[in-house]
Amino acid sequence: MTTIAYAARRIITMNPNRPFATHVAVRDGRILGAGSLEELKGWGKLELDERFANKVILPGFVEGHCHAFEGGVWKFPYVGYFDRISPDGTRCKGLKSID
Repeated sequence: MTTIAYAARRIITMNPNRPFATHVAVRDGRILGAGSLEELKGWGKLELDERFANKVILPGFVEGHCHAFEGGVWKFPYVGYFDRISPDGTRCKGLKSID
């Protein structure tokens, strides 16, 4: 199994005890940890990926608010960013701008 360490300008960990990191280790699509590259070496051999070196990332960030539209909220217009399928199977296009 390959463990990839992604480097970033800043990683916002959402952990109040350690709010920022410079690297995040991922194996099989799962985040193992976030910290410095030296700290993550405890996970074994790492393959360094620097494609996000100049970016800010949020490991594990999930948009968890769309679930409300799966129920009775569908009687109102859908105004989310991503396309969604309504309970009756209609595709509702996501809104990409304020206009």
